[in-house]
Amino acid sequence: MKAQEYSTKTETYLLEQETYPHLARQYAKLGDLGRAQEYYDKIKSLPQEILAGMTSVRGVFRMNMVRAQAVLLAAEGKWKEADQYFVQAIEMSKKIHRASQINTINDYVWALNKQGRIEEAKKRLREIEEISEEVSKDFADFEVQADLLVPRFALAGEEFELRLDLANVSRKPGVLVKVERLVPAGFEGTIMPSCFGLQDGSVDMKKEAIPPFEVRTIKLKLKAPEAGTFSLDPQVSYMDEIGEVKTCRPRSITITVLAAEPKYEILPGRVSTSYAELDALLLGGIPEKFAVTLSSPSTDERQLLIQKFLEAGADAGEKTFYIATEAGCAKALAEKHQTNFFLVLCNPQAGAMVQELPNVYKLKGVENLTEIDIALTKAARKLQPSAKGTKRICIQVLSDALLQHRAVTTRRWLSALLPNLKSQGFTILGVVDPQMHASDELQAVLSLFDGEIDIYEKETPKGTAKFLKVKKMTGQKYLKDEVPLTEA
Repeated sequence: MKAQEYSTKTETYLLEQETYPHLARQYAKLGDLGRAQEYYDKIKSLPQEILAGMTSVRGVFRMNMVRAQAVLLAAEGKWKEADQYFVQAIEMSKKIHRASQINTINDYVWALNKQGRIEEAKKRLREIEEISEEVSKDFADFEVQADLLVPRFALAGEEFELRLDLANVSRKPGVLVKVERLVPAGFEGTIMPSCFGLQDGSVDMKKEAIPPFEVRTIKLKLKAPEAGTFSLDPQVSYMDEIGEVKTCRPRSITITVLAAEPKYEILPGRVSTSYAELDALLLGGIPEKFAVTLSSPSTDERQLLIQKFLEAGADAGEKTFYIATEAGCAKALAEKHQTNFFLVLCNPQAGAMVQELPNVYKLKGVENLTEIDIALTKAARKLQPSAKGTKRICIQVLSDALLQHRAVTTRRWLSALLPNLKSQGFTILGVVDPQMHASDELQAVLSLFDGEIDIYEKETPKGTAKFLKVKKMTGQKYLKDEVPLTEA
């Protein structure tokens, strides 16, 4: 009854195919034919797709139905029909396993005794003894049986559990050697207990001892890299006390990995910054062909955001430009992506910072803003005329230009540069340090941009903390929340 209760709560229909016939038999033997028929009929109320699947599971479901029908008929005194069903059920049980055969014959012994057919009942009991002796011999040699438990469905990128139970079904001790092909290729996995080794999807059991009739359990936390259908068909190697190696396999399982649902709304026409907190606020990223400022003092979080913005573009094969005074992460990107990443380095020591590359343009500084325009034009000429897709640029020199040229000249430069970049299909991220400028000069620059993103500090009950907020995104939908940041 408890098994039936749990199977109903969890919709484990494969368990119900065992409990309903069993309850029908027990109530029939107790003489409660109404309850017996009730549970027999419940089987028919299971979903048709489940019933269709059950009939193909090693014949267990069909055999249980025939066995239950035999007991019901015997309880009603319909001996001839009951005999026919008992004979059929016993023949079916022989094809499943001997424990099932013994239990089915026991039901028949009950029916024979109920009819007064004592000698036939004794004959069937001797048959049970013979089968039991054969079973006892089976337990004499070391044998391992494996049972694999894993969800039928999982989400890509989200963790789920795999469990493999290894049972010594014998009176002899032995050792477990290896479990091969337990984890599909590409899956990430951690194993418990940690003393076992996981490599290339296989588990080294390190000759773990397993005494008679005991179980050893392996648990893994797995992540699937992408959606798809994966088959799990592991093989277990074990060794007996004389050194003979044997193998066994659990029932193979197919797991369907579904694409993960986005954690936040993603609007079309957005260019991902690859900075999760910011993309969430922007509902997927910066609107395409928008010019947006990142207003922030020099912090690790600011640099990480810039790095992720650049890496996301370069690694995806997008045309990515970076105008900066320091090479930082751009050095590695320039060396790795020489056909789609372009660096304009504005520093007197630029020659010593980065090697000579066709995609690197070295300027002495930001004294001459026209030189930056020329460098961008030269880089743009290297793009294929037919090149399409997302283009992105990060202008990290806004504060340097504003300090050098003041608001009037810097604003004039940006008033020409930003529309030109947008017309070429660029999404623009400008970086400015608000602590370095007077508010009126800062506003003269910020007002030219379509949006503004701020990283700032404020006091909290736990002390000073950094926060991220989208202050402006003209004509676009975005979240107005502020998000606390933690240092990478």
